[in-house]
Amino acid sequence: MIELSTYTFEVLRKDEDFILYRGRSQGDGCPILVLSPVAEHPASECLERLEHECSFREALDPAWSARPIAVARDSDRIVLEF
Repeated sequence: MIELSTYTFEVLRKDEDFILYRGRSQGDGCPILVLSPVAEHPASECLERLEHECSFREALDPAWSARPIAVARDSDRIVLEF
């Protein structure tokens, strides 16, 4: 799991369910993508979707895709790290 507090984030995309952020490490500028539910208390379906997307990790080739790293807790939110 990555320590997200060391990143600066910008919104790339937002829809009714999720927000996709791009983060840059304040130390080395290393990028990360984070998918977070919009709702403060998301429905269980949203959390299940994050878990489902993370389950594709081994099937995705890092040469052409952003592979999920983990479903993690950031402060009081559940997020999917790429």
